[in-house]
Amino acid sequence: MQIADITIISRGEPPELIEQPNKSTISLLSILLNSRYFNDFVTSFIDKYAIEQEDIKPNLSKVINDLENCSKYPEISTVVDVLGLSSDFVPDFYLLTKYRAFRDIGNYFSINYRSTVWHLKIDSEEAIKEKREISGIIFKNKVSKREMLNWVNENWEWVEPNMAELPVNPFVITDFKDIELASEIYDLNKQGMKPTQILKALSTKYQDNQQIYDNLSLELVKNKLKRFRNLLNKREPWFQKTEIIYE
Repeated sequence: MQIADITIISRGEPPELIEQPNKSTISLLSILLNSRYFNDFVTSFIDKYAIEQEDIKPNLSKVINDLENCSKYPEISTVVDVLGLSSDFVPDFYLLTKYRAFRDIGNYFSINYRSTVWHLKIDSEEAIKEKREISGIIFKNKVSKREMLNWVNENWEWVEPNMAELPVNPFVITDFKDIELASEIYDLNKQGMKPTQILKALSTKYQDNQQIYDNLSLELVKNKLKRFRNLLNKREPWFQKTEIIYE
């Protein structure tokens, strides 16, 4: 799969089509779709359950049921965990295999404030049920903003190592302005194409897209290929556990 094959939808219910997804959504997909581990999982999962892929656009009303039922596939939870992502992404991995769709992560929050003991209790129970790691700071009395920041600064050396088991933040910071094109170049290279062949293929594909076509060059292809490899290498910890076999 390439990013161009993926339909981006909202995280609302019912979901809606997203014309301009968050840049971090595209960056995360660029990395996932070029992960051997992830692609091996997709192939095995589709084969195991005889998944018949559908176009999500006419099936948006069905997606809510799919999101509720996807938890019955333990393989998805395992892959999400191995890649270091939050369990929130279990439905997205199912959507990719079934509909070639993915929910935009624009409204993803990594920090939540629970205002009462009751809210803390509910959140903790849900985390235990979902086998989800969480960490938190409890206020036993009122504190000022300065006191809060001072406490964090003074205790950060203790807090940071205790976050090791928490999922990674899905927002991928990169200065790529055209990461989708870079991902495509990398994918073509994985298929055995040399830079000159990639340039020829892209020139044919984008001959009617002036914005891309006018900037294509052998130097651009080589540069994007090198930079995208470096980006993947920075995320290498996500893709180290490839020994799991799905039967």
